[in-house]
Amino acid sequence: AAGCDSIHTLNATINYSNSNNSSIIACDTFNWNGQIITTTGTYTQVLTNIDGCDSTHTLNVTINNSPTAFAGNDATICSDTSYIVNGVATNDSLVLWTTSGDGYFTYPNQNNTRYNPGNNDINTGSVTLTFTSIGYHPCGNAVDQMNLNITNEPTAFAGNDATICSDTSYIV
Repeated sequence: AAGCDSIHTLNATINYSNSNNSSIIACDTFNWNGQIITTTGTYTQVLTNIDGCDSTHTLNVTINNSPTAFAGNDATICSDTSYIVNGVATNDSLVLWTTSGDGYFTYPNQNNTRYNPGNNDINTGSVTLTFTSIGYHPCGNAVDQMNLNITNEPTAFAGNDATICSDTSYIV
């Protein structure tokens, strides 16, 4: 009214929205609040913060696929030869050939390399060759094995040497 002053105090609380970014590396898939992510990319979700305002979160996702390994089919060789292995791997950072025996691989970190049997391999008659495909983080490794059977080379004995005349025969 006329001649009167009034003072009114208002206490206001202003709530703000917020945003955040993060990154993750996953193997094959990642479940982000019920959203199943299977490919590398940038994903955004809008949530509600504690004050009831929008909260925008951006997630940078790297999806690494699980490795695979195939050592090849079982094989048989003669004891006087080596064997070329042909491993097949996918989604790997490195491969490694190992043996249960005493032979060695010429290049154990290559898919295709030569296995040279050792004396125990030959005496035992077989060896297990293991092919490991080492996956990218956080995926694990894939392993496959093949059996290499080793047979002794054939031998022949026709009998003792003999000398005969041209007009006679000889029975072996």
